[in-house]
Amino acid sequence: MSEILSTSEIRALEDSLEAQGTSKKELMKLAGEHGALVAIQEFGGGPFVVLCGSGNNGGDGWVCADQLALRGYEVSIITAVRPEEIKSEIAREQALHAVEVGLPIYVNPQKEEFEKLISAADTIIDAIVGIGFTATELKEPYKSWVRSINEQSFAKILSIDVPSGMNAESGSLAEDCMLADVTLSIFALKPGFLRSQSKKYLGELVIADIAQDAQEEIIKRSIARRPSSKELASYMPKLQVDANKYSRGTVLVVAGSELFAGAAILAAKAAERSGAGYVRLVVPQGRAETQARAHLTSIPVIALPANADGTFAESAASYLEALTRNISCVLAGPGMGQGEGSYQIVKELLNLDCPLVLDADALNVIAKHQDDSLVQNPYILRRQMPLVLTPHPKELSRMCKTEVKEQFLDRLKDAKELVWAVNSPEFCVLTKGDMSAGVSIEASIIPELSNPANAKAGSGDVLAGCLASLLAQSIEQAHHKHVSLEKLAALASNAHALAADYASDRVGIHGMCAEDLLSSIGVALDALEYQAQENLTEE
Repeated sequence: MSEILSTSEIRALEDSLEAQGTSKKELMKLAGEHGALVAIQEFGGGPFVVLCGSGNNGGDGWVCADQLALRGYEVSIITAVRPEEIKSEIAREQALHAVEVGLPIYVNPQKEEFEKLISAADTIIDAIVGIGFTATELKEPYKSWVRSINEQSFAKILSIDVPSGMNAESGSLAEDCMLADVTLSIFALKPGFLRSQSKKYLGELVIADIAQDAQEEIIKRSIARRPSSKELASYMPKLQVDANKYSRGTVLVVAGSELFAGAAILAAKAAERSGAGYVRLVVPQGRAETQARAHLTSIPVIALPANADGTFAESAASYLEALTRNISCVLAGPGMGQGEGSYQIVKELLNLDCPLVLDADALNVIAKHQDDSLVQNPYILRRQMPLVLTPHPKELSRMCKTEVKEQFLDRLKDAKELVWAVNSPEFCVLTKGDMSAGVSIEASIIPELSNPANAKAGSGDVLAGCLASLLAQSIEQAHHKHVSLEKLAALASNAHALAADYASDRVGIHGMCAEDLLSSIGVALDALEYQAQENLTEE
C-alpha cells in the first residue's frame, strides 16, 4: 500500500522531521544516497551524467554524484550555474563539496558539448527540478537539455523525486518533460503521478524510504493511499464451491427511461457479468420495457408506472419496498431522468433497509431537490445500511454546490468534505474522472489502473453495475461484518480500467465503447483475482 502526499504535506513533513532532529541537509544526503544506490541497482556501472538544477532537487543530484564517485564509478555533473552561485544554501554546500573532491563539473555547456557528454553516458540522473515545479514550461537551458535527451540519448534515465517538467501536484506536463525509465519518489507517491498521462514519463516508480521512523507520520499526513492491483484484488468476494445464485448476491437495478433505456441495460448486464448470481431490472412501462426485454434474456425485467415522457411516475416508488426484500444491493440512477418520479424513487430507496449504490440521475435528482449543498445538509444520506455514491466531476459539483473541479485534488477534497459531513462508516463516495478514488471516513483509496478509453458514454453505467455486483457479493459473504466500501469502490474502478485494456486490444482504443466492456469485465476480475492468489503464493 503506497501513501500519497501532496507537495504541501511533503514540506510540512520535512519541517516536522527537522524539528525532531533530522535536518533538511541530512534529508538531502539520504535522498542523494538513495539515488546513487537505485541507479547502480537498476542500471549497472555507468558512466553516469548527473544533471543538477539550482534548487534542492539539484542538491540531491550533487550528493548522488558524490556517492557514485565514492563507489568508484565514472560520473560527470552538468549544472546551469556555477556551484558558488546556487541559491539553495544546503544545495550550494553539496556542490562546493563536489568541487573540493575534484568531480568533473560542466557549467552550462554549449549544445555540442552537452550532446557529447550525454551520448557518452550509460545512465543520466535527472535532478533538475523537483516538486516545486508549477510552470507550463521549463526554463532554459533545462528545456533544451530535456529535449536533447528525449530526442537523442540512448542512456537510461533516473529522475530523482519527479521527472523534470512534471507538476507533482496536478500531473500537468511542460512542453518538454523528461522521459524517465525510473522515478525515485522521495517519502511517498505524489498526486500527479496517478494521472494516466504521467505513466509514460515516470517509468518504473520506486519509493525512497529515507525516514523510516516517520512512517506513522507519513500515513497520518497522506491524502490517500494506493494499493497495488494485487492488494486490491484480495478484497474481491470469493466464489464458493457450494454457491447458488442467491448466495452469490442479488442485485436490483432501478434505472432507465424511454430515451435512455440503454443505460439501464448496460448497468444490469454489467452487474451480471461481474459475478452477481441474480440480477433484476426495474424500468418504466413502455418503450424502455420493450427495449430491455429485447436485449436481456437471463435478467428479469419489471415494469413500473411511467409518465407520458417515458420516465418513472411518482407512484412507482410505492412498489419498491416489496421489490427490495431479500435483495443484496440496489443500484439506482442510470438513465432514469430527473423528474419528480425519479426523486420519489431515490428518496424511498434511501429510507429502505437495503445496501444502495446511487449513480448518474439518482445523484442529479438529489442535488436538484436540495437548496443547500449536501455537505451542509447531509442528513438525507445518513442511513444504517451501506450507501455508495458514484459522481463524475459535474455531478460532484452539483451535490456540493461548487464549480466543476478540473484537478483531482480539488475533487478529492470535495468528496472528503461530503464524507466527513455524513460521518457514517456505511457511506462512501467513488469520485470518478481521469483519476478516481474511493473515499470513506476510514480511508481514501486510489486504484492503480485507469484508462482514457473509458471516456465514452455508457462507461459509467458499466462501472456502477460492476460496483453494485461486488458489493452484493461481499455483503452476502460478510455475515454481518463491516464491508470496506472504499476498497470495493477502488476495486471496481480498477477492474473497469483493466476491462478497457482488454476491450481496446480487440477493437482499438478509439473504437472501444461501453458494450465492449461487458465482455471484458468478468475476464478483468478473473485476472485480478489470479494476481492476488499469485501474490499470496509468493508470500
